[in-house]
Amino acid sequence: MKKFMLILKIVLLGLRINSRERNTIFISYYGHVDLLRVDVHTEGWEKNIYPDYTKEVYLASEDVEKELRLIIGELKAIGIEEEEEYVPKDENEFDIFELINEERNLDEAWEEKNG
Repeated sequence: MKKFMLILKIVLLGLRINSRERNTIFISYYGHVDLLRVDVHTEGWEKNIYPDYTKEVYLASEDVEKELRLIIGELKAIGIEEEEEYVPKDENEFDIFELINEERNLDEAWEEKNG
């Protein structure tokens, strides 16, 4: 389940980064090949502009945890601070409703900021 928790951390970091200006993180999961892809546009997404960072990880690979940690490092490197955030330590702490509330709070903050 460690893999699941690392993926959750990537999603939460992506939500936080996207709540700030001029960063756009795309996180995609391709179930037919069990692949997670993360694209980072550090200056914001624009048509016909390639991402500044792209990483694809096959979630069935042997070194999946190492690869997921690399993505987390890249997301932190673009300036997100390690806040006292809700990131569950294991699957027993995971609460989908907490995640939904986190996303709702980010949406509200974005609306307040951008009108």
